[in-house]
Amino acid sequence: MKPTAYLVITTVPDEERAQHLALMAVERGFAACAQVQSPCQSFYWWDDKVQQDQEFPVHLKTNADKLAVLEEFIKNHHPYDVPQIIAIAIDHLENQYGNWLNEELKKR
Repeated sequence: MKPTAYLVITTVPDEERAQHLALMAVERGFAACAQVQSPCQSFYWWDDKVQQDQEFPVHLKTNADKLAVLEEFIKNHHPYDVPQIIAIAIDHLENQYGNWLNEELKKR
């Protein structure tokens, strides 16, 4: 049976906060690994008008056991009032990587 894993995606307004969020999630054992992506331009509705901002996507990998605690962690440490938190179930995960991910998350 393959491990159940999730790719959790959020965005933050600057690289320093993105790195801090990624590092804290991994150090606390809520994610096995995280990547801070290159900045992107985001367009969205807020306060009844379209906003445009630069943001840094953060990709975090976790499993079903840690998904809820990772989501709560992001909500509690995110600078936005309404943070983007998208969890995508991974349909296929290479066995060695999946085993590593789950073993790392069990340790913490």
